[in-house]
Amino acid sequence: MQTSVAMTDVGRVRKVNQDYVYASDTPVGNLPNLYIVADGMGGHKAGDLASSYAVQTIVEAISRSVETRPALILQKAIRYANYRLYEKSEEREEYHGMGTTLVVLTVYKDEALAANIGDSRLYEISQKQIRQISEDHSLVAELVARGKITPEELDRPLIGVVSAYSEIVPGHAHLDKIADAVKAGVRMAGGTPILIPAIGVCDGIAMGHVGMKYSLASRELICDSVETMFMAHQLDGLVLVPNCDKIVPGMVMAAVRMDVPAVVCSGGPMLAGRYGGEEVSLSKMFEAVGAYKAGMIDDAQLEDCTCNCCPGCGSCSGMYTANSMNCLCEAIGIALPGNGTIPAVYAKRLQLAKHAGMAIMDLVSRGVTARQIINERSIRNALTCDMALGCSTNTVLHLLAIAQEAGCPIDLKLFNEISARTPNLCHLAPAGPTHMPDLYEAGGIPAVQAELAKKNLLDLDVPTVTGKTLGENIRGAKILNDKAIRSIDNPYSQTGGLQILWGNIAPDGCVVKRSAVAPEMQVHSGPARVFDSEDTAIAAIYAGDIHPGDVVVIRYEGPKGGPGMREML
Repeated sequence: MQTSVAMTDVGRVRKVNQDYVYASDTPVGNLPNLYIVADGMGGHKAGDLASSYAVQTIVEAISRSVETRPALILQKAIRYANYRLYEKSEEREEYHGMGTTLVVLTVYKDEALAANIGDSRLYEISQKQIRQISEDHSLVAELVARGKITPEELDRPLIGVVSAYSEIVPGHAHLDKIADAVKAGVRMAGGTPILIPAIGVCDGIAMGHVGMKYSLASRELICDSVETMFMAHQLDGLVLVPNCDKIVPGMVMAAVRMDVPAVVCSGGPMLAGRYGGEEVSLSKMFEAVGAYKAGMIDDAQLEDCTCNCCPGCGSCSGMYTANSMNCLCEAIGIALPGNGTIPAVYAKRLQLAKHAGMAIMDLVSRGVTARQIINERSIRNALTCDMALGCSTNTVLHLLAIAQEAGCPIDLKLFNEISARTPNLCHLAPAGPTHMPDLYEAGGIPAVQAELAKKNLLDLDVPTVTGKTLGENIRGAKILNDKAIRSIDNPYSQTGGLQILWGNIAPDGCVVKRSAVAPEMQVHSGPARVFDSEDTAIAAIYAGDIHPGDVVVIRYEGPKGGPGMREML
């Protein structure tokens, strides 16, 4: 229901910091501490602005939103009038952030220009992009006129479902089904889902050639594109549907950068393959290539491994980067329990996706945003789980980036601090013989967290996207198979799976997956074989020039030097 609000009822002109602005005297829509601040463009009197139809339209948009769904006031107001609310100090005529962002709305010849000046980012919308408010050329009118969506759907929260589905990435080949299930959950909870595409690189396919230069860079492209789609279309919330290496952190980085309601619902891990009578995963394929080059297996054996080590859709079945990040999304609270371990082909994965769609609606209704979930406390929890699980070394790279975007940067010393007090409870491939379905059947991430909680290693009071605290989420969780998860009293080691090292080769630090290093390799001295590119190192390996005990050092393959920080598995 639209409410008509007279300008005399809502505000007056006042002088703030040598400038005349329009500011509301009372909270708009009866929400405490929520006010409008609008500054006229140079050469125009603030009184003209105060009496303009544009400002009145904004007030009406807020009142309309408040009456239907109070927690949507920020998103609804932006969509209708391209501005943001600002909180007013009760003591002084000064305006301060308090978690929100100041946006000045300028009006000139019935056109609006919105500029975000409340934080380090500046979002400017040109006059061509802003529809004339006086003529009510809004996003609503445009979509309805084009027949894309009904007015009833537009009256509900608009949820972006960001899917990285593609036919080239095995881990993403089923994400269309996951996204459909998410959309069903959003609709069941009263929202309107809108599918948005995202790119994704398969590191396994890109490895060993120039394609690997594009993988890490794609993380930033994904982050920027998710931000672009959300901000350009002013959605109310996001469900992020990634699965593989750089896609997961890229999407999460966007969510915390914008600080909007978001839930991660990944595609889930692949089942383990079978080769040579054993359960295997992707790392066996890399080993087979090396064995073939060394003449240890023939063409038929190589083909057997190629066809059977990765038997279907999902992220490769060991604790590689993709599954590590999917587990840590669960551990950090931005994904529902089960996100990291429910196999891709299980019906429960689709059920999880529907619940993710329902969960985002709850977050939007309560105004819970990504930075309320991902913060210094929850990042420490994620690092603790990282060490207990023995996750990929790439988690260091991605958690640093996520923390930076979340406004709570961390450094490498924190990894060692947490590793020193966190026992390693899991040895999944490539560190051991177990795979992700084994971890799921053993109780999953909640069982690992419950063990860590026994030694008070987790902050159990942090909020999660379930609407409950971490402690509430893991209540009753326990280990169901000690071959996949060891108890806290019988760990593989008393320290975590990762270790940060400093030395003359890496003065700024490097990371090793300690849980996957054989005891006899913990300390090693040998001749350094130094190469200035991955290509020259591979050529030396294939030529038989690398001998047992040699230490291979490859320079100039970092994010800038590579460029792209190519992986060499």
